[in-house]
Amino acid sequence: MHFAKLSRSLCCAASIILLLYFVSPTAAAASETDLRKCSDAPLIALTFDDGPSETNTARILDVLEVNGAKATFFVIGRLLAEHADVARRAVQMGCEIGNHTYDHKTWTSLGQSAILEQIEKADAVICDVLGQSCRLVRAPGGRCCGQSKLAGRPIILWSVDTEDWKYAAHARDCTQENRARVIRTATENVRDGDIILMHDIYEFTAQCCETIIPRLCAQGFRLVTVSELMRRHCIEMHCGDVYRCAR
Repeated sequence: MHFAKLSRSLCCAASIILLLYFVSPTAAAASETDLRKCSDAPLIALTFDDGPSETNTARILDVLEVNGAKATFFVIGRLLAEHADVARRAVQMGCEIGNHTYDHKTWTSLGQSAILEQIEKADAVICDVLGQSCRLVRAPGGRCCGQSKLAGRPIILWSVDTEDWKYAAHARDCTQENRARVIRTATENVRDGDIILMHDIYEFTAQCCETIIPRLCAQGFRLVTVSELMRRHCIEMHCGDVYRCAR
């Protein structure tokens, strides 16, 4: 018990240091120019919510790895505890882990103390499983009106919603037509700085990603994490502020 408390205390201390990084003008600014010069390719952040899934997240990681790409996974704390290995693999590949609460309860239906509990419980699992603190938060369903400051970190939404969840939940909707619709949304009319929303709990989404990821790379986009996207566009993120893209 004492070791567990010490571990969580150390993670909390690490979280504070990371938060200071986000609000410090000089800490992030020093290397922004060099980062931007590293690549002239347009940048996009693929983000995945509601996982991890042992099979579907792993399948998406396979495609990312083959294409030299990275993504950000906003995880549910309860599921992370059950599927720790796939999340560890994502981190080893250079992907980013974000906090998507412990149970995926919508903030607009909760009081402030319950919202904080959802965030803190997920933080504790992320710390225990991955040995790291969490820089970013995404509210379930993107519904964070009036509650964004509670997160204590930047809140990441999206500029491109593939709406994969509309078709993924039921076999009758997992048609070739709907797969093509999701693929078009993710690959046509996207531009530098976009944040794309998908959900890695679905086999349907993993199937779509096997086309989306190589197609985006073939179109000249570089797929990076949200934090890298912001850094390379010289956007300094602040705790409690909401970001939909890097523009």
